[in-house]
Amino acid sequence: APCEKTCRGDDELVVVDIDGTVTRTDAGGVLASSEFGQSIGLLHAHEGVSEVLSYISSGGYRLLFLTARPITRSEATKKYLNQIGQEEGVAMPEGALM
Repeated sequence: APCEKTCRGDDELVVVDIDGTVTRTDAGGVLASSEFGQSIGLLHAHEGVSEVLSYISSGGYRLLFLTARPITRSEATKKYLNQIGQEEGVAMPEGALM
């Protein structure tokens, strides 16, 4: 389980769907996290999403990012999430990926 080492039994989780919620569309989000999308700086995320999730995280909630992407894309997905918000100076908060 993605939280077994980082979450406690009394943690309050917020489940965040990546594609179509963090990203503007499913396909655009998958493309943005691909090697090609990352090489050209494509983000395709909703404006302000990192600010909203940072606010939620600052309230003590743990984020659990949910995706239907294959496990082979997990590192690329994590890298993509880390890039969101960098231009605005508000990094995407940390969270487990499932």
